[in-house]
Amino acid sequence: MDGESNPIMPRPIDYMEPSFVSSVADETSVHHNIDNIIVDSEVNSYYKNPEESYYGKPYKYYANLGEERHRMSIPLNMAHYADIIEKTNLSKSLSPVIEKYLPGHGESIERNLINKLRKGDVPGGLVAYYEPYHSSRQDIGGYYSPSRNTTSPDTMRILADAYRYGSTTRKHPAGFEFAKSKSPWSDVASGRYGSLLHEPIHGIKFPREVAGMKYMDHTDKAEGFSQWDYRNYVKEMAENFKSKYGGEILRRQLNRLFKGIPEHKESVMVQDVFDDLFPDDVIHEKRGMLR
Repeated sequence: MDGESNPIMPRPIDYMEPSFVSSVADETSVHHNIDNIIVDSEVNSYYKNPEESYYGKPYKYYANLGEERHRMSIPLNMAHYADIIEKTNLSKSLSPVIEKYLPGHGESIERNLINKLRKGDVPGGLVAYYEPYHSSRQDIGGYYSPSRNTTSPDTMRILADAYRYGSTTRKHPAGFEFAKSKSPWSDVASGRYGSLLHEPIHGIKFPREVAGMKYMDHTDKAEGFSQWDYRNYVKEMAENFKSKYGGEILRRQLNRLFKGIPEHKESVMVQDVFDDLFPDDVIHEKRGMLR
């Protein structure tokens, strides 16, 4: 009873004093900031004194966006790339395929791919390039090319978000958000971010053939390998990263990766260049069409 003989209602089990809630939020924020500093410090180490194998050798490509007809590709830092993919918990993200076709092999599949990324520009490794002024007329976000010999690495190419649709130029989104928003498309990641997570999956070598494939590719002959399936895998990879490090860290990490070598002459043009040039209301992507 209170002083006026009114019954004192019991507080709910999950009740917390406002001051305590505030202190918990502040402590959580502090820990989150510390985590950000640690992650940024780890990333900086990849770029401060990079090994030669971290980067592939840049090449000239045909540019169908912008005024110049030819541009130099931007080699991506493969040690940093491996670190990002490792943080996506690949074995969990690909569990529909692994549990159906290769039960018990999830960890080894993930480990082998991470090692392949870390090798970089050596035999048995993997190199990646960004071509920000090259769009595909077929609305393709990237390519994975296995090595044709034992003396060179596999190669990935990430293309521009923009693509031609009739007489207009559009931009396709990825299948995930960096942050939750009231507007369903205001913080949807651009397609190039999805391509960064999508293309390495093709570097997975199966311990035995699956649906006639030695590597993880696209096929309609078996469940789990369609473009739409891959779109779901990429979304799961992003969510796994975000659940531990947050969406802003994911955005910053991918943006840093796209910049490539710090002194690369094209790097200043890379970050969000197409976010400025094209609207965000395009809802079409060939690799897993939104319906």
